Amino acid sequence: MSFLSASFAPALGSLKFRVAAGVVLALTAGIGAVTAYALHEAASQAIQFERRQVQDEADADASGVSRRVASDRQALEAAAVTLDRTTQVDSNAIEHALAPQRSGLRAFRQLLVSPARGQATLCTAPAWTCRPATQFQGAAVVLAVPLQDAAGGRGTVAGAMLATPDEIFSDLQPPRGAAPADPVLVSDLQGRIIWTAVGSRSTVPGAAESSMAATVARWQREHGSDGASSPAQSGMLVASAKVGGTNCVVWRARSEVGLLSALDHAWHTAMGVAAIAILALSGLAWLFIRLQLRPLEDLEHRARHLFDGLFDRDEGWPSPAGEIGRLGQALRQVVAQRAELEAGSELAMKKLRSVMSAAPIGIAFTRSTRFELVGAEFCRLFGRSEQELLGRSPRILHATAEDDVLMAQAIGAAFDAGEPYVGEWRMRHADGHLFWVRLRGRAVDPLQPRAATIWTVYDIEEEVSRRQQLEWTANHDALTGLHNRLAFERALTRVFHSRAGAPPSALVLIDLDHFKPINDTAGHAAGDAMLRAVAKAICTHVRASDMVARLGGDEFALLLENCSPEIALKVADNVRRAVHAVRVGWGDLDLRVGASLGVASLAARTPDIAGWMAAADAACYAAKAAGRDAVRTCDAGAGDASQEMSQAPAE
Repeated sequence: MSFLSASFAPALGSLKFRVAAGVVLALTAGIGAVTAYALHEAASQAIQFERRQVQDEADADASGVSRRVASDRQALEAAAVTLDRTTQVDSNAIEHALAPQRSGLRAFRQLLVSPARGQATLCTAPAWTCRPATQFQGAAVVLAVPLQDAAGGRGTVAGAMLATPDEIFSDLQPPRGAAPADPVLVSDLQGRIIWTAVGSRSTVPGAAESSMAATVARWQREHGSDGASSPAQSGMLVASAKVGGTNCVVWRARSEVGLLSALDHAWHTAMGVAAIAILALSGLAWLFIRLQLRPLEDLEHRARHLFDGLFDRDEGWPSPAGEIGRLGQALRQVVAQRAELEAGSELAMKKLRSVMSAAPIGIAFTRSTRFELVGAEFCRLFGRSEQELLGRSPRILHATAEDDVLMAQAIGAAFDAGEPYVGEWRMRHADGHLFWVRLRGRAVDPLQPRAATIWTVYDIEEEVSRRQQLEWTANHDALTGLHNRLAFERALTRVFHSRAGAPPSALVLIDLDHFKPINDTAGHAAGDAMLRAVAKAICTHVRASDMVARLGGDEFALLLENCSPEIALKVADNVRRAVHAVRVGWGDLDLRVGASLGVASLAARTPDIAGWMAAADAACYAAKAAGRDAVRTCDAGAGDASQEMSQAPAE
């Protein structure tokens, strides 16, 4: 799958494919939309036509039934005229009066004569025998006309059709071969089904539940006795019409299945034709696009070889008119301008290389943090050839990875401020040794300071060594290598002014015992040897963070930062023991000294540095007065010496 993706990715991303895809999508959308709209309109019009046809059939059915009913009503009215007052109440007389009317009353199966006064009579076809009765037997459709006697009384003559009134509804039979789902039925205005016919078969009310029963019931609930509207039924075209002069409604329904199946077939056929048309048009569009974009492919091929020398400057260009031709002309101008720029740049580079080769300092030019030009002196400083440096990052010359980060931050800050960078760093020679250089850098374009930079490099190893030596000499005792009084006092000042909220600190003054006789008897050289030995002994018995200083002569001092009074006494006593153990052999002499130490812890109420020094000096004086080779403490705020912590045996 990944191989296929890699193979087809360039083709899928090409302009030809995108244009062709757009054309195909447009054709598909256009033809599909037009086809769908046309089929939808055809389906809508077909359904509307079929609905109107069903409604016309229902109206024609209702008109036919209405005419039939009107004819039967006229026959019933003629029969009513023959019945006078005497005849209306006599069953035999009614039979005799109705005998001539039998042909006109053939649609009726029962007649009910209800005079204004007297007993009602029921006559039954076909003999029209009459007997007293007050209601019909199984009648479904009833027609009634008024009956008036000679005295002005009003009664009724009603004719009834039995439960199978095919005579009145025989014209409503569906045509032979009609689908079972296309029923014809008659209901009353209350929604009760009177007569139903499906195909060539008719049924009496209640014999079978019509597929339209639910539709008729819903119509009756929504419209009552108004038969002007026809309800909708899913999958059916339904129409209704009221029969004039009766309480009947004629219903016709036609299934949409056949109509929709024909429309579905037309839909599939049209979509197949549309698909074939889309494919054919897409193929033609693809061929047309390929022909139109062929010059663009030629231009792409030529553009890939703009500067590799495969073509001469004026060869290989397509020459069509229009946008592609103008694009090719623009690229030709680019090639010509680049050639001119390269010629100018080459001349400038030759001049720059000559300057850099003759310069007595190291010069380098970087572009995008890579060496692009390096001078001869620059190569000599770092012991590398020009080929080793060109194209590589300056990081290969840095001493450590930490220097990479710090240098980048310092250079970036200077360039962002619009200033050149100047700094001193240790750099690495090709043989691995480190040396100090002074680095100067300036952006070629101030608006893009990190794009290109010119650097100058000076070797300042000797200068830094001299400066460090001077700094060391200014802060150390030349004889012992310890800090001198000046450095010690600066440290005291720093600790004193930062005492608020800081851990406790202590000052220890050390004065050697019996040192002067060594100078007097063995000479100053022996004294110097003793001072160096004592300095070494002191340094080996203090913490690494403690400061040891020689204040002058045989006086030493300790600055114990972050040190409680108890720990300070222990450190002082350890130093006393170490000094007591020092032995210096000088000829036949075994030289020894002792030490008196005064300890003063820095307190919140210590008034100043002089007071702190005075307290330590007072404690040291107390140790001397106590017989030497001892340690005493003094409260830096009180100024009086307190009891010693420990003391080595005096000798």
